[in-house]
Amino acid sequence: MMKFIFIDFQTNELINLILQNKVPVILVFLFIILHFVSYMKKSLIDSISALKIRYWIVFLIIIIGSIFYPYDANSDDFIYFRF
Repeated sequence: MMKFIFIDFQTNELINLILQNKVPVILVFLFIILHFVSYMKKSLIDSISALKIRYWIVFLIIIIGSIFYPYDANSDDFIYFRF
């Protein structure tokens, strides 16, 4: 079995890892898509900064909600609490 540092062709465990972590993988792909869209459309930053305050509140609630959604508040699984 050959292992490479940067490219791993052993995809059996990779597929299981992706299936176990669906939400983080979706968030990473959404970030990549949003980054590409913001790169292609240069005026997107200006249009976002010109939004009204009520749209900013909705925008921030969506961002904060996407951060707190996968958090399960179970600290037993965190390895550093065992020491």
